[in-house]
Amino acid sequence: MPIENLGAWLLVALGLVIGIGAFNVKKGKVAGMPKMLVLGLAGVSLVAGLAMAGIIPDFGLGLAPGTAVVQQPSSGVTGASTLGCTKEDTTVTLSAVDKYTGASVGGTHAYSVGTGTLKELADLGTFTADPGNQITVLYGNGSDSSYFSGTLTFTVPCAGAFDPSQDSNYVDSTKLVQNGSLTLSVYSEDNFKIDGETYNETIGAGESSTMKVDVRATSQKGFPHGGIFVIEQNATDFDVSKTVLTFDGITLNRLSNVPGVLTVASTDNKFVVYETTQAIEGSGLTAGTIYLETKTASQNPGDANDPVISFRPYDYYRDPQTVSEISGPAVSDSTDTATFGHVTSFTIHLN
Repeated sequence: MPIENLGAWLLVALGLVIGIGAFNVKKGKVAGMPKMLVLGLAGVSLVAGLAMAGIIPDFGLGLAPGTAVVQQPSSGVTGASTLGCTKEDTTVTLSAVDKYTGASVGGTHAYSVGTGTLKELADLGTFTADPGNQITVLYGNGSDSSYFSGTLTFTVPCAGAFDPSQDSNYVDSTKLVQNGSLTLSVYSEDNFKIDGETYNETIGAGESSTMKVDVRATSQKGFPHGGIFVIEQNATDFDVSKTVLTFDGITLNRLSNVPGVLTVASTDNKFVVYETTQAIEGSGLTAGTIYLETKTASQNPGDANDPVISFRPYDYYRDPQTVSEISGPAVSDSTDTATFGHVTSFTIHLN
């Protein structure tokens, strides 16, 4: 019998014994106390015991099984309350599905209990934890595969079994987005899509150009954590400090530090990097502009020095140096390795 049930029935027995004994006293005091006071204490003991045993309602006093608060020790790992929860452990299932199709994503997930090390578990796999344990999950396990990863932290409830994907508070975190193609297009000031053959853009020495840019993901796929847009230019020909990229409906932040995962194609080239943490999903078209300005002393750039705009996505990852740490979303990890291998590029051909 759980210890909290034993305590409940002891209170019931104590209340009955005291109550019957006091009731049999015809008048006067019981153990030096007024008879009515003793009967009242006996009643309190009886009601409290029955409430703890779950026989009668506890009127919100936290006496019934499963209602006690679990205290959190400094280690971050908690156990079942000895005052309320009658479950010694909970079977936790980790499962994830495609955000758009509902199909199982398969693969593996990573999880940790409290501040413990990360462990791997196959999709739809289970593990056992104590009610009150704090669980951190990396859905998708940070793998560079077809799905972007997602994270979730939750507390194990007082229940025999629990699957966050079946809980309305957590279900959205268990829906993953599949990687899809991204289309980047740049148009000349005459509104023709630049193709490197028939339609290019002409920028003379000391001139500037504002060109239309659009980006489109794939239906029911995309990049849920955003990413970076990178413009690589020859710093001899272009005034890189004047380059500006904007998109309608996408907030961009120009980075002062270039991610280490990027490598210039030529020693004279420099990067301009913008990040967004907004999701880019679905087949809807997002329009924007790119502004380029050449230097006074430069000549018309040739194909070898044509600017290139590219996109790299953000993803969550398992830090390779700390092993047990979940980090991100970011374009690369602590060793400057891309967190996801997707790269989309478009060359802005100039005459």
